[in-house]
Amino acid sequence: MKLRYLPVIALLPLLVCSCGCDEPTIIDRGLIPDSILSQVPYQDGQIYPFTHSGGKVISFTAQRTSRDEYLYCDRCCDDYSYRYQVNETVLTPDYPVFPFRIQLNSLDSAYYAHIIGIGNCSFYLLARNPDAYHFDYADSLQFNGKWYRGVYSMKNTDLSWMIQDSIRPDSLYYNFRSGIIKIVMTNGEYYQKNE
Repeated sequence: MKLRYLPVIALLPLLVCSCGCDEPTIIDRGLIPDSILSQVPYQDGQIYPFTHSGGKVISFTAQRTSRDEYLYCDRCCDDYSYRYQVNETVLTPDYPVFPFRIQLNSLDSAYYAHIIGIGNCSFYLLARNPDAYHFDYADSLQFNGKWYRGVYSMKNTDLSWMIQDSIRPDSLYYNFRSGIIKIVMTNGEYYQKNE
């Protein structure tokens, strides 16, 4: 056999393998119901002020979008993939601090997880399965003289605690009517909803 045919012979198995897969069947997981979307109370284009523990009021502008995403399995020639809706809210500050992000998706309709990102840290709220992640629930809590009903208190469980000298979000207080109520940092500073 001549050496000039060696590259063709080496590529032949790849060609055969890549040509045999059919398009996967798409399983549509549906839209996020309005009852779940309303658990994130921020409206696109609206401004939401938060007060820093030092007294500075920082205004956050909400941008809320929805899109479809797909989840494909890792194996070659899978028979199916999932299409699901993602609704993302980004609160962008008018001062150089971290943005707040809240993401909902319809991939698992049993839980509809709220993924809340504060800077590089994430908090997970599964309102239908409180044992899945570390958070507490209070019927009512008072912040700065105002009472809030149905408050979820979440601790940061990210691995960023391994960086001893970093300042990062430590805990988050959230309810479905007001959204983010308070964020407490590891150094004791906090950001609180300004009402």
